[in-house]
Amino acid sequence: MEAHLGLQRGTVRILAYQREWVAAYQSERAHLVSLLSGLVKEIEHVGSTAVPGLSSKPVIDMLIGLHSIGLVEETVAMLVNAGYDDRGRQATGRHLVVKGTEERRTHYLHLVAYGSIEWRELLLFRDYLRGNVERAHAYDDLKWVLVEKYPTDRDGYAAGKKAFIVETLVLARRAWKDHGDERQTDDRAG
Repeated sequence: MEAHLGLQRGTVRILAYQREWVAAYQSERAHLVSLLSGLVKEIEHVGSTAVPGLSSKPVIDMLIGLHSIGLVEETVAMLVNAGYDDRGRQATGRHLVVKGTEERRTHYLHLVAYGSIEWRELLLFRDYLRGNVERAHAYDDLKWVLVEKYPTDRDGYAAGKKAFIVETLVLARRAWKDHGDERQTDDRAG
């Protein structure tokens, strides 16, 4: 598992899907549930490593749903004390904490309020890709093009994905309205 996990800060590299990513998520989740007891309502595996068959940066994205966004400071302090690196507020309602050295980041923890729009949209995107193979393949193809174009430009890589992500969320919202909330949890999706 260790050979397939970790990315130097500021670089862009993707790998074909690795089944070991699920185990890396589950192990870290168990650690975080123990560490953050009472602060966290739910933890989910998000990002491309959470979509079977999808290529990804070898970093596990984890969505940490706090009981309240007011618990961010206390949660961050506990994580920093346990060796994580606080990367600060990333967007409205989202705070990023990372695990690993500058040379080998292994986990990104996205702290949000449970049930917030940030919570719902990250899960909606993940679940839509899990359930729509064509869309997941299109995203995979786009990421391979972008990694060739932006091997050392994380911002350029992210900007290149933005329109696809926005379009996918529109499709996912439409599908959700048509079919109801059939979101899988990590326990069922493996």
